[in-house]
Amino acid sequence: MSEPRAQRSTLYGYIAALIGVLLTATYPAMTRPSFVGNLSAADLLVLRVGVSAMLFAPYLAWKARKVPRQLWVTGLPLSFFQGWGMAALVIVGLQLAPASHSSSLGPGMLSTSVALLGFLLYGIRVERMQSMGIALIVGGVILILTGSGATLGTQLIGDVMFVMASAFGAFYLLSVQQKKLAPILAAAIVSVYSAVVVVPWYFLVPERHLATSSAYEIVIQVFVQGILRGGVCFVALNYSIATIGSQRTSILYALLPALGLVSSISIAADPASWMDWGAVAIITAGVVMGTLARKGRKNELQAPLPSEEPEPKRA
Repeated sequence: MSEPRAQRSTLYGYIAALIGVLLTATYPAMTRPSFVGNLSAADLLVLRVGVSAMLFAPYLAWKARKVPRQLWVTGLPLSFFQGWGMAALVIVGLQLAPASHSSSLGPGMLSTSVALLGFLLYGIRVERMQSMGIALIVGGVILILTGSGATLGTQLIGDVMFVMASAFGAFYLLSVQQKKLAPILAAAIVSVYSAVVVVPWYFLVPERHLATSSAYEIVIQVFVQGILRGGVCFVALNYSIATIGSQRTSILYALLPALGLVSSISIAADPASWMDWGAVAIITAGVVMGTLARKGRKNELQAPLPSEEPEPKRA
């Protein structure tokens, strides 16, 4: 590849990473009740998985013959941990707790969740500097939970849901790595399976407001939940990893807690205490420290990258 072309590719990679970071950071604020209008959590969930499934269904149909039987079976539990189960935790949690808490306790805590589950399930150990970064992240998480627990209200329940969602996402990443699953195919199966579960369930719940909500509210959330969160973020993340590498992408994604707090204040008008600001600073420092600790070597706890993995063999 010529030098100008390589420079353009690198530039596009950074742009894609920044797009993914900004969309991921603003998503929680755009899912808060102050932003979504009359739509309920059930409405948001069906839009989230339904639109995402429609985006991935053509790709899954195209690759169906090459999907091994193991992936069809494994996709069932993974659709809970990365699909409808995790999405439900985040969406319901955002009805109870500030959007900034979602960014800090979700993506901000993901590396800690991966390290903990990796050690418990597969005996994967981390280096000393990574352990120090994890300790900082845990300290920031405790600060957030302490502030929420002081009110003894529903906010603490929402925070716990965000932590659980982080653990679900970590289990999915480790499963993709250990079982050597093709990431895009796994994401497609998770999306389609999630829709198969959620869409029939949606018609059984009483809190359905799609029929009575305005077209504006529905269109905005179709765009936010399905297209941006379910499609663009995924493509941007994978493109940035393929062009600038997982190391640089991870460093940019360390901005999520801070950007999430700013989005929470500016978009959802959520209040922020000094404990929130302090926790975000501590978690950000921990994520950066853990990321830099992996520089120059392959991260054992990282999910396989699309560019590093061959197509799975047909069973």
